[in-house]
Amino acid sequence: SLDYHYYFDDIWEFNLEAFWQNQKINYLKDVSEMSSMGLSVPVYQNGSGFEDTLTGISLKNKLNYANNSYFIFGYEFANHDAKRTSIIHYDVNSPSFQMSHTMTTLMDMDKQSHSIFALDSHEFNDIFSISGGARYEYSLYDTNRNYTSNMIISSVPRPSTPELFSTDDTSHNFAFEITPNFKYSDTGKLYIKYERGFVSPSPAQFVNKDQKTQKYYSANLNPEIFDTFELGIDDFWWDFYGFNLTLFYTLSK
Repeated sequence: SLDYHYYFDDIWEFNLEAFWQNQKINYLKDVSEMSSMGLSVPVYQNGSGFEDTLTGISLKNKLNYANNSYFIFGYEFANHDAKRTSIIHYDVNSPSFQMSHTMTTLMDMDKQSHSIFALDSHEFNDIFSISGGARYEYSLYDTNRNYTSNMIISSVPRPSTPELFSTDDTSHNFAFEITPNFKYSDTGKLYIKYERGFVSPSPAQFVNKDQKTQKYYSANLNPEIFDTFELGIDDFWWDFYGFNLTLFYTLSK
């Protein structure tokens, strides 16, 4: 990750953040057992695994336009690439029947997000201040899947035709919040906050599998929308004890 700050003057502050995260898991040895028609055979998933790569950048500006008052605005980009590899292999060897079967599924799921945001915090006097902000996110989803079944029965390869599945979609999401603050002493304040937010699906959540037909289909999953109401108090007693109490109630759909 990279975090860069630059101060043009006492008013304007610029911040750039960039990050790259990669997680990879491979199954070197994975053996289970399958039973059918009185036969039990080992099933191997060696070579299966997944890889998740998250790349992003954030450009943020902060303008300190008055005493204890500021305005923040910026842009964020994030790309989440999720790759899945599933290899299932088993052999059946009996006096009357021999078969070797390998099923390979390759999935490449991608989510690209573009966001703009703004936040303003303004102090009207020594007692009252208010902050509020908004965020808009535009996301693009793209999924590609390739399934291949290779079967050999009694040393004779069976015809194999890859099954292809692809889908794409876009989503628009909006979030905002507002927080009035009331200062009742030199160290204590009371605040009320309302937030309307969202949790957009990951690329892996965008595709489902029908357990009966074993076919993949687009999930048409909508973002989770939530409304949070929060009441809190912060104080510092006798220059030693910190006190914080927060009550909140959230509705989601």
